[in-house]
Amino acid sequence: MNIKQDGPNTGTNYREDKEIFEISAKGAVVFIIIASVFLLLLFYFMSSWFVWVLIVLFCIGGIEGVHVCLVTLLARIFKDCGQKTVQLPFLGEVLIISVGTVPFCVVFAILWAVYRHAPFAWIGQDILGICLMITVLQMARLPNIRVASALLSAAFVYDIFWVFISPLIFHESVMIAVSVLMTWGRLDLFNHCSKTNVSLQCLYSFILKFDYQ
Repeated sequence: MNIKQDGPNTGTNYREDKEIFEISAKGAVVFIIIASVFLLLLFYFMSSWFVWVLIVLFCIGGIEGVHVCLVTLLARIFKDCGQKTVQLPFLGEVLIISVGTVPFCVVFAILWAVYRHAPFAWIGQDILGICLMITVLQMARLPNIRVASALLSAAFVYDIFWVFISPLIFHESVMIAVSVLMTWGRLDLFNHCSKTNVSLQCLYSFILKFDYQ
């Protein structure tokens, strides 16, 4: 998996270029293997503290995703403000819009974590998840159709195996078991698996479009 620089970052650091992760065919397979290992860890070691770790990680990723989406949107709407910067210790030159949106993103994620059992909590969860998905699409890059096909094929095998074939080995569906265990923590695994599938399909569509061009 290679890391490249691609244009200025309008999110956090004004001078720093945005990191782009170029996924190779080997990296695609490794990604699925890591996802499988993580799923097994959830299956065998699921507990209340582990769920809280996942909630915290999801909130951190959601904060980053909402922040990137808001900064990009506001910078396009308020073009003058989108170019104004401020000097901050340890961070250097940062967009004012970026600094102003951070508290909102943090409060939004905290409110979701506090009220995640409420009937309306799915709205906040979907917003955090979708923004995180958009950020991943901005950062991840598939260089060609071959790599995209390898990633999608591996993801397809991953889904089929852990949902339908795993009961033959583990006596129950690992994916369903983990999802049931996580629903009480209001962190729906199937919801995020579907977002992952959408992300992969979007990446594949982008590659196909540019290859035809």
